[in-house]
Amino acid sequence: MFFVSARNEVDNQLHTAIVKQLIDDWTVITAIGYSGGGQFDEFCGAFKWDDETMDFFGYFSKLYHDPDLWENHFSNGNTIEGEYPISNSIKETINNSSNFIWSGLIQYDSDSNIRVIRDQHLVQLTKNLSAQSSDWDADIVDWVSNKIWGLNFRFDW
Repeated sequence: MFFVSARNEVDNQLHTAIVKQLIDDWTVITAIGYSGGGQFDEFCGAFKWDDETMDFFGYFSKLYHDPDLWENHFSNGNTIEGEYPISNSIKETINNSSNFIWSGLIQYDSDSNIRVIRDQHLVQLTKNLSAQSSDWDADIVDWVSNKIWGLNFRFDW
């Protein structure tokens, strides 16, 4: 599942690209987004619903969309910084998501330092300057975008 949005109507400059994949009971979110001033931030996380606390818990990185270790653990409304291992299956999912972002959704022009949306998705952009896969749903991503990640794109609840 993916979601991609443009910064404006004039060109194909990227605002935010998100890939969401489900693996076992985990929702894995990989994202790159414009944070203003010509800068981009990255995010990666794996989250799961906890029936006991009636809240999500999981691991995330605000610095990388393809981390080697998780930088944070979230549980019971609290974030604990540290280094946490990533399981092989989730790491493979992250790698696949990262590859899809760069080969399927966006490309980087190193000469101009600009990230652009690939042409096949430009034709799909809606009035709100976004495109998404037919199976996209913002479930969990909306919670993460409002509670945890450093990207400035937010989904409404």
